[in-house]
Amino acid sequence: MERFYPIFLRIKDKLCVVVGGGNVAERKVMTLLEDGAKVKVISPDITKTLSALAEAGEVEWKPRYYEVGDLLGAFLVYAATNSQEVNQQVYTDAQKHSILVNTIDNQELCDFIVPSRIDKGKLQICISTSGASPALAKQIREELEEHFCDEYQMFLDWMQQLREWLLKNEPDEQTRRQIFKQAVQSPILELLREQRIEEARAIIHSYTKELILTDQCGCN
Repeated sequence: MERFYPIFLRIKDKLCVVVGGGNVAERKVMTLLEDGAKVKVISPDITKTLSALAEAGEVEWKPRYYEVGDLLGAFLVYAATNSQEVNQQVYTDAQKHSILVNTIDNQELCDFIVPSRIDKGKLQICISTSGASPALAKQIREELEEHFCDEYQMFLDWMQQLREWLLKNEPDEQTRRQIFKQAVQSPILELLREQRIEEARAIIHSYTKELILTDQCGCN
């Protein structure tokens, strides 16, 4: 059985092309924008949401059918039309230029697949069944979402600040590792879950009183 290699890609400010303008294409565009990509949509017709994004300058829209050469400069591409012939051409062109490509509902024409994702700020948990059952991946995601709630977002913001401060101010690697381990094993997450934020903050400050924590996630 073919397996996919799990990887996270940095797509901020990189050109990502979506060929197609329906609901599936819209979902792909929205997730690409959330992660900072520059998005170009190629389709004679697009959804109202995509049209609004194009009017606002959030995406570039080419209101026509796909043409050879449309992938020039792209980092990755989604082939999301209802035409098997067009999707095949997009895949062929992407392969020719070593561009990552995903063809909707055709795993044979995919360099990558997109997992079901839990997104809590810096915490991302991705679930994949290697394309065997997206429905099962969705169910597993929904079950996990009940456990990984918003407090993880604040906790990771704090941990990043603690890590950056220690790397700058604590030269001993063993000491740094010990503090990181203590923080992860501490009751901080439980305190945040109970909205006892100042008590949780005090634990971080017990490791270093000089660090001033900021709530980057906007949580209260």
